[in-house]
Amino acid sequence: MRIFADGADKRGILDLYKNPLIQGFTTNPTLMRQVGIADYEAFAREILAEIPDRPFSLEVFSDDFDEMGRQARKLAESHHGRGWRSREALSGDSTWVTGRKV
Repeated sequence: MRIFADGADKRGILDLYKNPLIQGFTTNPTLMRQVGIADYEAFAREILAEIPDRPFSLEVFSDDFDEMGRQARKLAESHHGRGWRSREALSGDSTWVTGRKV
């Protein structure tokens, strides 16, 4: 079993990063709004820079398929070479959204 922490509070995430039992992280736009994050992309870049060696799943904002693909590709391009993995955003070297290649 793998344990992933879910949240958007940066201090809390970084505290959990020190715990070797936490093997990865997830967050989403709703959680980020709840803690007052206004710049989603800046938050993603900052937190991924501070947690370079564990999976971190970020969700896209849109319900529109084409826009979801654009957002997923942007996230993937930003983190290419880092071992980026997210079932919503990226699988291997190909970008996937809701099970469809974009």
